[in-house]
Formats: sequence, C-alpha cells, structure tokens
Amino acid sequence: MAVTNRSDSGFALVEAVVSLGIVAAILGATFQTIAMARRAMTGAEERRVAMLEAQSLSAQLGATIPLIPGSSSGQSESFHWRVDNETVGSREIEAPLIHSVVTISDEREQVLARLETLRLAR
Repeated sequence: MAVTNRSDSGFALVEAVVSLGIVAAILGATFQTIAMARRAMTGAEERRVAMLEAQSLSAQLGATIPLIPGSSSGQSESFHWRVDNETVGSREIEAPLIHSVVTISDEREQVLARLETLRLAR
C-alpha cells in the first residue's frame, strides 16, 4: 500500500491551474492570429474587387465616361469612384494625350485602388 503526503495533493492542484493558464494563453494567441489573418484576407479581397472596378471604369473612358479634361465621380454598389482627366503634351507625338487617373475608395474615403492610363485625345 502506497503512502502519500498531504502536501502533494495541493501541489497537483497548482500544476493543473498553471497548465490550464498556459493552454488558455496559447489558445488566445492562436485565435488572435486567426482573426488577424482573416482581416488581412478580407482587406485583400476588397482591394482586389476595387481594382477590378477601376479596370472596368478605365475601359469605359471615352464610351460612357467623357474623355475630356476635368473630373467625373460616382458610386457603385460598395465603392466611391473618381476619374480625373488632364491634357498632356508630347514631344514625340503631335496629338495631345489625356492622362486619366481612376481612384476607388470605400465609404470611409480610404483609397483602395488607383489606376492611371494615358490615351490619345480625340
């Protein structure tokens, strides 16, 4: 028959509490890392969609968006957009060029995508 000390039973309880604390800290750090990764992935997806929107607006330049010096702006489903056009001279080409900047921002006016193009003026 084994003989146990009364002081050993209290030590086992402290070991169990300390190990639970360590496990809780590791789980907390793991969940925080997963949450940060998810936020980063959501932000990357939002910027990807914003860049697709900027490419779509760039394709509409001259068709539905006037290709003249000045600014145009509007709102799509989830983004605010702005197109700035300015005339630029060129030494190599006799015809004037239009420098267009398409900017996509979110509802907090944070820029998500910016696309610049250079086209011949008509």
